[in-house]
Order: sequence, then structure tokens, then C-alpha cells
Amino acid sequence: MNFKDIINRAISTRESFEKFEEKIYGKKWDVNQLMLGLSVDVGDLIRLVQEKKGTRPKNTDNLDDKIAHELCDILWVVLVLANELDVDLTHEFPKNMIDLQAIIENKINDN
Repeated sequence: MNFKDIINRAISTRESFEKFEEKIYGKKWDVNQLMLGLSVDVGDLIRLVQEKKGTRPKNTDNLDDKIAHELCDILWVVLVLANELDVDLTHEFPKNMIDLQAIIENKINDN
């Protein structure tokens, strides 16, 4: 599956999820609610990574599976937010990585 296919899968899953939200909550989540959901997912990931790295007691079964799940949830929300905010990640992400690499190389060469 290529990046564009992943984005399309995220968007189609979001469309299904919107139907669920409308049925349960009477409306779909807006961008602000998606951001709050993202912050919860990031918090969950932080706790799981701390467990994996020993800074929190291990209380979670299938820790690696749950870390993978949270990373996928976070990626999904990021892809959905990009769509909602009209950001073309297939264009912007590679460009951003090129810019970041240039910054890193400049910092290395300056020292």
C-alpha cells in the first residue's frame, strides 16, 4: 500500500466513523474535537512508551501491540486533519523532509 492509498483508507474510515458519531452523538466531530482526540491518543502513547522503557511500571499486556495501535490511531487522525485542513501530505511531507534534511546538514557543517 503506498502513501496515497493509506491516506484514502484513512479518509474512507473517517467517513464511516462520522456516520457512527452522528448516530451516537447527533453530529460528527469537528476539527477541534479531532485535535482533542489526538491529544488523548498522544497521552496514551506516552504512557505506553514509558512502560516499555521502564519509567513507569509495566501494567499493560501486549504492550507492543498497544503501542502499534496508538501510533496507527495518531497517524489516522493526522491524515484526517490534513484532509480537513486542505493540506496535501503527498506533496508537503516529502518537501518538509527535504527542508529538514537541509537544516540538519547545515547544522552539522556549521560545527
